[in-house]
Amino acid sequence: MISDIFAPQFIPYLPKIKVEPLADDTAFKSLLKRSALQDPIMRETQDEFFDQLYYQPAYHFFKGNQFRLPLSMLVIYDSYIHSGHVPPYLRNRFPERTPLNGGKEESWVTAYVNTRHDWLARHTKLILRNTIYRTNFFKEQIHEGNWKLRLPVVVRGVELG
Repeated sequence: MISDIFAPQFIPYLPKIKVEPLADDTAFKSLLKRSALQDPIMRETQDEFFDQLYYQPAYHFFKGNQFRLPLSMLVIYDSYIHSGHVPPYLRNRFPERTPLNGGKEESWVTAYVNTRHDWLARHTKLILRNTIYRTNFFKEQIHEGNWKLRLPVVVRGVELG
């Protein structure tokens, strides 16, 4: 549902959604960004969408495989946001097991992050290569032993916490 704040501006796009590509329509993308910043209904809808499509499945994977550390949850959630899941084709590239299967959590997460980093860094699609900043952040946290994600942390030059 679109609130009255941006509804008139979205109306011309309604017949185009799911019919023609809008990824390169700068006016449409700008409208989406402005509505996300200013419209409480848009923010609530985005929160619900991300919760259902990404966070809940990531949390299910996290709990189902007996992970417990905040950095592990962040790595798993990021994989769901970025890839839709924790891809088996990446998990099959390293021998570490999840805690559910008798493995050590830190070893599995480290191996997964390294494997995912190498896969992204060598990907044929440049757009994916450009996303290694994500795994670089995880590698930094692992190197620092920040498994509990103590704040502050710096992500792409922005201090959080």
